[in-house]
Amino acid sequence: MAGVVDFVKLSSSGIRGLGVVFIFCLLSCHPQPSVGPVLSSEERLYLQRADADYLKHLKAHNFELQRDFLALKSSGGWSERGYFTAQESDQLESLLFRYHAVHGSLLEIAHRNAQAGAGGEAEKLRVSAHRQILAQAQFAVSTFAGDDVAIDKLNQRYPRSEIPARTYDHLIDVLQSGFGWRAKALGQKAEDQFSKSSYELQAKVFFRVSRFKSPRAHLIHFNEEQKNVVLEMLEPGDIILSYTSGYASSLFIPGEFKHAMVYVGTVEDRQKMGLVSSRVHLPGGQMKESQRVKAFVQNRAVDGRPANMIEAIAEGVKFSNLEYVMDTHINRLLVIRPRLTGQQRILYLSRVFSYLGQEYDFEFDFADASRQVCTELVYRALNGVDGIEFKLSHHAGRLSMTADDMIHYWLKDNPDGFHFVLFAKESAISVNHSAKILTGEKGERELKKLMGL
Repeated sequence: MAGVVDFVKLSSSGIRGLGVVFIFCLLSCHPQPSVGPVLSSEERLYLQRADADYLKHLKAHNFELQRDFLALKSSGGWSERGYFTAQESDQLESLLFRYHAVHGSLLEIAHRNAQAGAGGEAEKLRVSAHRQILAQAQFAVSTFAGDDVAIDKLNQRYPRSEIPARTYDHLIDVLQSGFGWRAKALGQKAEDQFSKSSYELQAKVFFRVSRFKSPRAHLIHFNEEQKNVVLEMLEPGDIILSYTSGYASSLFIPGEFKHAMVYVGTVEDRQKMGLVSSRVHLPGGQMKESQRVKAFVQNRAVDGRPANMIEAIAEGVKFSNLEYVMDTHINRLLVIRPRLTGQQRILYLSRVFSYLGQEYDFEFDFADASRQVCTELVYRALNGVDGIEFKLSHHAGRLSMTADDMIHYWLKDNPDGFHFVLFAKESAISVNHSAKILTGEKGERELKKLMGL
């Protein structure tokens, strides 16, 4: 699941109407330029209307953000004392987090509409986004100009929010750069440095956006017993859907669940089900048979942890570890199991393994099979197996499938196609964000309530 500028996240108050900006996700590490999908006039109009509405939300949020920055400055005494208190530091970090999210969103709108060509509504949207970017930078630079204590603080790195160093210096660069002057003059697409490489630029943008994390976000806590219970309940092929609060990428993907993973179990689990010894013939262009068989018996992820899951994240399609994910990235967790025979499950998992090593597709373009997003991995591996026919739908002008789409397909269209395994959320009586694991009919009822069904 690189960088050009600083990128950001919105506060929770300005998010609810922004689900249309679906393609803001994670990205690949070393992407190659790619030609985007050809949109119909209706899809392009829909996307432009979505961008126009989104720009209004961002502008309103920018006003709120400027107000909050000024309130912090007026209440702070750091210039006299020579340092920020812990409370002031936390407030500034939260404001920077919000600032970076808006900045990244504006940059994406400017870039996407630059791709559409000069003139017309796309040009107006691009110019409007550029103006907001410059207004942001001008406000921040002028507000703290001459305040050496604040500038030093703004230039610090914030590890818990994963905000890089030199925010203030970067804003000056934006104003002084060719981009800044061109944007002020309304620019020319041919000269726009943010249009040189569509795929490469977006990858750089979202590699940072997806990593920003709110310092106030809380994960749910699974104790060791609960993690063992989850592991004991799972089988290779189970689909794990999750939601993680606080990350910028989560803001731009609509729904109650944002991410999809496939549990593949231990090497012993794979051996017991016959996966390791299987010889499944898959379409050309995928992983070679010898490579896939070698992957069947791989027991460690790149980070050295036990490899029991496969997922598509920023770094591409890779092995990962469920226990680690439960410790670091979960606010809500759902596990469902495709109802498959032994051979069908082997076919499905063989397909999952065949995508290992492919790049992540931040464009969320299911028409391009060369790169995968998290839900696309499930779609390509499972669609067509034993009557499972997922429905793709339009999101921001692209045919794709969200994690919520997958759940709705199961509950509404194919209730016999999947088995409910478990649903985990924060305990209502917890004082330390403890997880509560729900199974059986009670778990399904809670899930349907969450999904509005």
